[in-house]
Amino acid sequence: MNLKNQNIINEYLGNKELINNLFNQLKKNTLQNSILLFGNRGIGKATLAYIIFKKFFNIETEKNIHEFLHPNFHYLSRIFDSSKNDFKKNISIDQIRLCNDYIKLTSLNDQPRIILVDSIDEFNLNASNSLLKILEEPPKNVYFFLISHQINLILPTIKSRCIKYNVKEPDFSTFNEIIRINYPEISQLEVKDLFYLTSASPGNAINFINYNFTNIKDEIISILLNKKLLNNDLINFSNNIYKNNDQYMIFIYLFKFILLNIIKCQNNIYDYNELSFKNEIIELSQCFSHDRIDDIVDYLDENENLINIYNLDKKIFIINCFSKLLKKQ
Repeated sequence: MNLKNQNIINEYLGNKELINNLFNQLKKNTLQNSILLFGNRGIGKATLAYIIFKKFFNIETEKNIHEFLHPNFHYLSRIFDSSKNDFKKNISIDQIRLCNDYIKLTSLNDQPRIILVDSIDEFNLNASNSLLKILEEPPKNVYFFLISHQINLILPTIKSRCIKYNVKEPDFSTFNEIIRINYPEISQLEVKDLFYLTSASPGNAINFINYNFTNIKDEIISILLNKKLLNNDLINFSNNIYKNNDQYMIFIYLFKFILLNIIKCQNNIYDYNELSFKNEIIELSQCFSHDRIDDIVDYLDENENLINIYNLDKKIFIINCFSKLLKKQ
């Protein structure tokens, strides 16, 4: 799996049939030049392509994709902007041009070259059109593995030039094994929570673990159950969360998850009986009206992207999320 904090990825867990299929096509020289791997974020689509490459060249390394260097492998992803301590929003057209320069070079070993694009969702229109020109006349013995988390965002003209494979998320047994490779001491309750919280995405799950998702979840529930406006717990919580963007995004995700499951519970369609905090969800479903929860979900949907786009005050936004819900009904 393509996990930011995983050190050893010589073995890919899950999707064995797809790996063998693509590997055998590459080996027999029958693989189409452009392959689109799509599915949920964080389930290991990029690592799947990386493992196929390593298997083909019989490479054993513990380096992750970002650190790996090989003349037959080119990894294309967003560039980290050290001045902003964050990744750039898009893969730029300049990166596509450099990629084009790479594929025009004569191969040193006359072996296949793989371009791994992670992800094509993060192309702007100019970069997409530039890539399209390359895909229209693909160089011989060069294979593009395009990663997508949202296939509907891709230009139809690019999709039409690719053979598409839906990469499946792992079942619970595989998910549990992946998480325990990275965090052998994690409790079974937390693994089950992560399985449902992340829709079986190991990549997202590991990010959740690194930013203490259990503490964030417990704080959200505690503040909601307390039902007091602008209490010290809420102020302290907002102070701790807004400073780190990853932690802030996990808060938004967990807050929406809790709200949506309150709605499910109120409509008698609650289906997460194995969650460790199911009793709290049930209790919260009796504290707030259905309309109030709907309003807060709409407020989140309308404003969460604006906060990032315009760099607005995240601390105030966090407080508002709670205050609008906790105000007298």
